Amino acid sequence: MSKQNNQTFWVSVSFLVIGLLIGLLITDKSFLSSAGIDPAEVSNEPPVFDVDKLPVVNVSADNDAVQGSPTATVTMIEFSDYQCSYCHSFWSSTYLKIKAAYIDTGKVKFVYRDFPIPSHPQAGLAAESAECVRSLSATEKDESYYKMHDMIFGGLPEWSGNASAKDVFIGYGNKIGVDITACLDNGDMKSEVADDYTAARGYGVGGTPTFFINGKMVLGAESFEHFQSVIESELK
Repeated sequence: MSKQNNQTFWVSVSFLVIGLLIGLLITDKSFLSSAGIDPAEVSNEPPVFDVDKLPVVNVSADNDAVQGSPTATVTMIEFSDYQCSYCHSFWSSTYLKIKAAYIDTGKVKFVYRDFPIPSHPQAGLAAESAECVRSLSATEKDESYYKMHDMIFGGLPEWSGNASAKDVFIGYGNKIGVDITACLDNGDMKSEVADDYTAARGYGVGGTPTFFINGKMVLGAESFEHFQSVIESELK
């Protein structure tokens, strides 16, 4: 190796070593603090999405069941399908975290609206069943609705694809103390469910679940942290 090539080689190695050391120092929080840099401002995580760039739609809660304080400053509306696996995934994890952190603490009022996808044969009946429970409950109508809401989602493996799904829903209603047999037989809540579906299409909903947080549209079963970013932004 010539003298010139040898010098070039060692210069390259030196820059590489210096680069590695700088990288290690940047990720060392004690070094950052001593240098007067807030470690919280330095992250290896990808940047958080821009909440302010979410589409905003003027969405009505209509006359649907409300969970949480009616005076909450943030309204979260979900258009959902009881037979949708992504909706079930949201309910079984993220929704429960949102409920504990924001709905039960009076910061967010939550509204579930129906968007039964036509290719899901029992989704419409499931939606009608929850609406029947609410309609026929003597008191605490919204509370009864969300009890049924939870039972339907929780029992998805039991009734999805079951030819006797209607009997399963009637059984859930009986556990709550409401006989929804005649309501389902007569189709009393069909128009209520259909109106939600039509309204959703008008708001640009094309799939489930779709959410509107003070009108800001969030698509899909996103993580709790994703929803938290939007909610906290609205609370401020």
